[in-house]
Amino acid sequence: MYSKTVQPLASSKSYKLRGTLVAVDLVHHTIAIQLSEHGWKRARRLMVTPESEILARGERKTLADALVGDRVHAHFTKDGDRAVLKRLHIPRGIAVGHVPQDKGLAGGESERKVEQ
Repeated sequence: MYSKTVQPLASSKSYKLRGTLVAVDLVHHTIAIQLSEHGWKRARRLMVTPESEILARGERKTLADALVGDRVHAHFTKDGDRAVLKRLHIPRGIAVGHVPQDKGLAGGESERKVEQ
């Protein structure tokens, strides 16, 4: 006789959150999102798997394309004590992590002069 162990299925309940991307860990495949509905005092860490989708402007992106400071919408499930990312949507209009370039000057040069 053998004993058969049954692995519990991952939770099918999906959760949503909105906030600001505050950390991207490429080595451990995790991200942290600071929640906007809690007054910017709490952050949620999510584990990124190969099945996770990262979308920006309707195009599929990679984890390395996500910039800290971007406003994001995330869908995730809970698997035991871990939160597993299912979809990360980056609605990039003007994102916090982007540095705007001065296009009013010829050649994109800055007006700042370096004093010698």
